[in-house]
Amino acid sequence: MAILRKKGDTAELEVAERGVNVIILIEGKFSGARFTLKRERGAPFSGAWTPVAHYDRPGEYVFTTERSHERLRFVCTDHEEGRAKVTLALADDLAERVDGEDGGDEEDEEDGEE
Repeated sequence: MAILRKKGDTAELEVAERGVNVIILIEGKFSGARFTLKRERGAPFSGAWTPVAHYDRPGEYVFTTERSHERLRFVCTDHEEGRAKVTLALADDLAERVDGEDGGDEEDEEDGEE
């Protein structure tokens, strides 16, 4: 989770596997803001980024990774006022947190039973 208050603020996430759904949750009150999701090009940690999506309002969005060890960067590219709370998370991680909060049975997972 990151609070983006000004142009240039960023949040990053590295995803180990290909085909993983990443949840992008944008919350808050802001105006004149634009956010860009970027994917790293080339080798990991190359520092070269390509825009893949743009957002300008609160909401929940899904991005699916296309390669293993993909690095994603979420950047506030324009901002007039207010603040945005941005969460970048793997869909499975969010589901696990919700299960745990609702009293999900964690022992079943540890037993390895299918």
